[in-house]
Amino acid sequence: GTSGETTHDADHLNMAWTLPTSGNPPRRTQVPAGSKSDIVLLAVIWIASLLVVNPVGNFPLNDDWSFTRAVKDLMETGSFRLTGWTAMTLITQTFWGALFCLPAGFSFNALRLSTLFLSFCGIVLTYLILIRVHPSRLLAVMAALTIGFNPIYYALSTTFMTDVTFTAFLTAGAFFLCRNLQDGSDFDLGAGVACALAATLCRQLGLAVPAAFAACHLWTRGADCRSVIRVLTPLALCVDALFAFYHWLEAAGGLPGLYLDKNHTLFSTLCSPAQLLPALAKHLGSGALYLGWFSLPVTFLFLPHVLAARSHPRTFIPAAGAGLAFVACSFGFLLFTRRIMPTGGNILVDQGIGPLTLRDKYYSPQSLHLPSLGKGFWLGITAVSMLGGAFLVAGAVSAALRFWRSLSFARLRPEPAAAVFLVLCTLVYLFPVMALGGWDRYYLPALPLLLAAIGALTSQSGGVQSRACLGLSVLAVSLLALFAVCGTRDYFAWNRVRWAALNEFVASGKATPMDMDGGFEFNGWYLYDPSYKQQSGKSMWWVYGDSFLMTFGEMPGWKPIRTYSFSHWLPPYTGRIYLLERKVAD
Repeated sequence: GTSGETTHDADHLNMAWTLPTSGNPPRRTQVPAGSKSDIVLLAVIWIASLLVVNPVGNFPLNDDWSFTRAVKDLMETGSFRLTGWTAMTLITQTFWGALFCLPAGFSFNALRLSTLFLSFCGIVLTYLILIRVHPSRLLAVMAALTIGFNPIYYALSTTFMTDVTFTAFLTAGAFFLCRNLQDGSDFDLGAGVACALAATLCRQLGLAVPAAFAACHLWTRGADCRSVIRVLTPLALCVDALFAFYHWLEAAGGLPGLYLDKNHTLFSTLCSPAQLLPALAKHLGSGALYLGWFSLPVTFLFLPHVLAARSHPRTFIPAAGAGLAFVACSFGFLLFTRRIMPTGGNILVDQGIGPLTLRDKYYSPQSLHLPSLGKGFWLGITAVSMLGGAFLVAGAVSAALRFWRSLSFARLRPEPAAAVFLVLCTLVYLFPVMALGGWDRYYLPALPLLLAAIGALTSQSGGVQSRACLGLSVLAVSLLALFAVCGTRDYFAWNRVRWAALNEFVASGKATPMDMDGGFEFNGWYLYDPSYKQQSGKSMWWVYGDSFLMTFGEMPGWKPIRTYSFSHWLPPYTGRIYLLERKVAD
């Protein structure tokens, strides 16, 4: 009875969502029938969520005040200049943003729209690359939703930060070069080179995709002269573009102070095993927690295959052991450091989605007047992250054992080429991130590549085989979406009030930006100075006179002169932002 019903449900599910397959994923150059309706569905869900958030406001967020200044300078002077706060190439980001400012002139809203456009392109590209490497449309839809409603991806889509732009171009490069590996199309090679170059001229780690392509193509086609020239061209173009850009900036006297910092740090770390190995061990665990949490909607779909693997103990036992070892090590590390998720900082914070960039967050965190989501919530996220990380580690071990015997170190067969390429893309991108560490958002560009690699590695499994697993997947992506939408809406709520209050106060003539500490973005936009030296008792972000402060709560030594309210959804409460004036000593 029950077994028959389950089989019937699975068959019904696959008839609607699975493409025909004969063991290996078909090689397609056209979007399969039915996929256009999937993309329309994704667009409707995406736009409906944005109507809830209402990401409108003519103000910068996070670090994007620095990137928007480059666009403003380009629009006003016709010259490309970077602020000293910039550590990436930023060419693609700047000219893409300027394109959206052409119709009505420079504005933060126009720049935000430019990111939202590329954000949806990233969602569609995730769908297309999954449908390319796996026969299930349902898997492709769930992967696309997993990317679109990832809380970091979703929140950054409403800013002019480089992360989403970079992720979209990186995914596009991987999509076209993956197709070239399968079909050898010159169009795909050209499009892949263009997208990889666009990614590299946004952020330097765009080199990951052409580097993985070169290795995989040579492994598949051999190292004759024609192949070497053909496959090294994308990598050579991207590297040459980086060097040319660096020398141009240096010659023009516009090399930002932070531009080479991470390069020097990475080189120093790679040259010192004593630094590299502990860094990799520490950040590998953190990365697995984040990526494990974020990939759960997809990995849940393959639970039946995990259970079925018990019939192959030579693969199942080492994989299960690796997953359990990851859980034990993660638990021990988090217990030792007395930390729970979120461990990376920046976008995901105890209070939800941030960052929270007013003075009392950094200088009086113990008295911060913003309720946290609670230890119970983050303990649950930590447990879920460990589960997802265990799935990834176990899956990686299982895939390595299964593919080990079929792989030939002399020549890679075409069938697993896409899977190997996507795995290499993920690893090559993550390696410097793991070596250096950093913010939670640094893991984001690896997520579409990782989901595509999972799809490619499971391409012979067919469609979804269990309604229960589909239910878990839908629940996981729905909870991610709830967190992403509500958290981003709350992030805009307090920032919108903060900027309206600051602009009103400055317009009244009672103060200038030089007299205020309005928070990181306000001070960066109006007062950034690369030679600024932090003064004792003041914020690190370019404060010259702090007669007035913008904070989340009252602070000793200042008196509130105005209070502004905003509604918060997750958790629900009415928040307040304070404009404080320094008390005059009696």
